[in-house]
Amino acid sequence: MKDLQAYKRYEELAEKFLNGSITPEEEEEYHQWYQSLTESDVVAVPGNIAMSREAHREQLLSSIQSKMGAGMSTPVRPVRRTWYKWVAAASIFIVAAAAVIWFTRPRTQQAGNKLVQQTLNDIDPGTNVATLKLANGQTIILDSTADGRLRTADTEVNIVKNDNQLQFDASGHGQQGIAGYNQLSTPRGSQQQLKLEDGTRVWLNALSSIRFPSVFAGNERNIEVSGEVYLEVAKDAKRPFTVTVNKSKILVLGTAFNVMAYPNEGSLETTLVNGSVKFINGNHSMKLLPGQQSRLGAHEMLTLVEHPDVEQVIAWKNGYQMFNSADIHAIMRQVERWYDVDVEIKGVIPGRKFSGEIPRTAKLSELLQLFSAANINFTIDAQKKKLTVIP
Repeated sequence: MKDLQAYKRYEELAEKFLNGSITPEEEEEYHQWYQSLTESDVVAVPGNIAMSREAHREQLLSSIQSKMGAGMSTPVRPVRRTWYKWVAAASIFIVAAAAVIWFTRPRTQQAGNKLVQQTLNDIDPGTNVATLKLANGQTIILDSTADGRLRTADTEVNIVKNDNQLQFDASGHGQQGIAGYNQLSTPRGSQQQLKLEDGTRVWLNALSSIRFPSVFAGNERNIEVSGEVYLEVAKDAKRPFTVTVNKSKILVLGTAFNVMAYPNEGSLETTLVNGSVKFINGNHSMKLLPGQQSRLGAHEMLTLVEHPDVEQVIAWKNGYQMFNSADIHAIMRQVERWYDVDVEIKGVIPGRKFSGEIPRTAKLSELLQLFSAANINFTIDAQKKKLTVIP
């Protein structure tokens, strides 16, 4: 049984967590005290009977939710339902508290973290870099500084790069189009936008690609994608739009949806934002309604996810990294792709789940700061582009 004095001290520190006034020394004291509790521990609560650690967690989480609902502000993004989700999804209170610290405390108070002090050994976020391979074999490297009209060996097609969006302008060339397919690819640590000849808009996440014609000839519009791609397909009832990904196809007339097909993620996920699509794999097919997701997993098992977190799925397209009850391994796979680093996990990381979000413009050390309260440590070797996770 913890004595009443210790509890009151703990309650005081928890309050400082919530208003962002806790000092680095108090923060460490708070973490050590909380981590010292065992599952069988009970805590003396003023005016109440002894309760279990889990019940105590629930009480504190409820307190955080009520305070957030009362108007806690954040310098990163406006308060939305995501904040409640951070609290609800965290498997332990210390993770939820870390979210409150990160998004409410002024940056000057974070300087005590050793990781943030490694500014000379930090890694920048991804940029708008891609490789465009034209149907005629010509290859063009696109970087974040390149803009304006690009010269190509194929004088029949104008390629315009404006505001980080690549656009193919083949107007005046009729329905015959240009023979063959072009390919736009992004390496790790990069992203790119593309506007196809029919008006369809495409966002490519890191380590992704799209094969497409300069002009959609005939009565069909066909493209191929890999990695992760978000599409807003231009409506054209006379020319159905088909997306080929791996051995599967997605049929659509006009809609917005996300396709995630990274080989190391274990499943191919199609998430419909609006409109209607039909996912086809072999003899199996599934029609999606807005807000639904098809998931093709191991052994080509096709399942329907009724209520995926669509906001989290397309966060990358909207400029954020968002996690919803993700383990450290899933998060580190995203880190590898966006920050172009190799991640090594040493030892066994406790099976905790993390939820929250941070702008994609954040440096790697800023993202890793989110895990400091969970006693997960990291080392960054910027020269070798390597991140080591240490429990």
